[in-house]
Amino acid sequence: MPTLHDQMTALVLGGGLSSLSARLVEKCKLVYDIDISSFSVDYMDKLYKHVKGVRFMKMDARRMYFSPNMFDIVFDKGTFDTIMTEETGEQDVQDLEKHLWKVLKNHGVYMLVSATPLEGIEAIFSSYSWKIELLGKESITEAGEEDEEFDEEDEQEEPEEKTKDSAEKKTDDSPSEADVKEAEEKLKEMKAAMKEFEEEMKKEQEDEEDVDLQNLAVHIYKITKQVAKG
Repeated sequence: MPTLHDQMTALVLGGGLSSLSARLVEKCKLVYDIDISSFSVDYMDKLYKHVKGVRFMKMDARRMYFSPNMFDIVFDKGTFDTIMTEETGEQDVQDLEKHLWKVLKNHGVYMLVSATPLEGIEAIFSSYSWKIELLGKESITEAGEEDEEFDEEDEQEEPEEKTKDSAEKKTDDSPSEADVKEAEEKLKEMKAAMKEFEEEMKKEQEDEEDVDLQNLAVHIYKITKQVAKG
């Protein structure tokens, strides 16, 4: 992360209702926050009208009309990924790259938070002379794994409660040992069949999506503008 100082001019892409710009202006000279939502821009402009040095504007990141070489740093924590998911995503990210190159000063920095892996970022940001650094990444499946462990513990405790309740409610009409054994065997077969089905479905999904869930992560990139090619 580059060091911010009071002579910097910063840009936030797709700020929405985030307070990031209001916090950045405490360390920068000027902060511009752009978003395509009129509601977000109007709301934030009224909310932070007392804060000097921050300006909220309705503008598309793919068609920015700022002056060339205007910004020392650009922050993006979701706009890039949103653009990537649109039908025209391939062309849109090319337009975004072109406008980032235009508005950043030489050696200016584009700070990007994205789910796109490093090789994807390097392929996308290849039309201009960028220095791309991966500063870190965090798995997005860790929290889910903790929830699964918690659920498994609950499931292990549940049979004991059911057994206790069953013992209390036991009557002379209880099924015979042979009936119980037969029911247990059928239940065991059903569980085995269900497990096999779930494994097949999981394999098919992984083959279709070609995604390794363990490697899904949010990446933090520092992308620096260098001297233009040629």
